[in-house]
Parts: sequence; structure tokens; C-alpha cells
Amino acid sequence: MQESLLEFAAVIDRFVGLAHRLDLTPEELTSLTGLREMPTTPETLAQDAETRIRLLCDLEFALEQVLPDGGLSSWLRCTPFGQSPLEFLALGSVNMRAMLCAARSIADTKGPSVI
Repeated sequence: MQESLLEFAAVIDRFVGLAHRLDLTPEELTSLTGLREMPTTPETLAQDAETRIRLLCDLEFALEQVLPDGGLSSWLRCTPFGQSPLEFLALGSVNMRAMLCAARSIADTKGPSVI
């Protein structure tokens, strides 16, 4: 049980850091995770929300490998095709996985990567 609490705290801390770095609004957080507020115990975190949170944390790292320094927050909100990347990601974990795979693939074509 203690290990579960430590893992939970680490995941939530990592995600809160991501939210601050990307200047995510409460509305954006809700659309990305389905959560209206951060859970306080592992039991209050739905499996889908946990999956989305973990994917978003992995995705932040992967996108930082392929986007210019400091460009991730603004890129997530650009709408050159009528839909921002944040709106695309808010459609669910399938879209998050797709973007993660695309970012990793792009990083691979740029050379050796740690992704």
C-alpha cells in the first residue's frame, strides 16, 4: 500500500509540474484528463484519467525533443488546421498515443534519441 501511495504521489507531482510548465488552464486540464480536480488518493483516480496523465507526461518529454526550445506551450494552442493539438489530445488516450508515436518517430529520424 505504501508503494502505491508513493507511486501515486510521484505521478500527480509530475503532472502538476507539466500543467505549470505548459500554463494549462483548469478547463484544459479537465478536457485532457476528464478530472475536475486533482485526486487526493489512488482510489479517487479513475483508470482512464491515470492513463491520460501518464501519456501526457511521456508526450511532453517526446515533444520537447522535436520542437524548438520553449515552443511547446504555444504549439499546443496553435490552430493552423482548425484544431489545436490540445483539442486533438482532449479527444482521448488513443489520440495521445498516436501523437506520442508520431513525436517519437520524428525524433528517431533526427538521430539517436533517449525517447
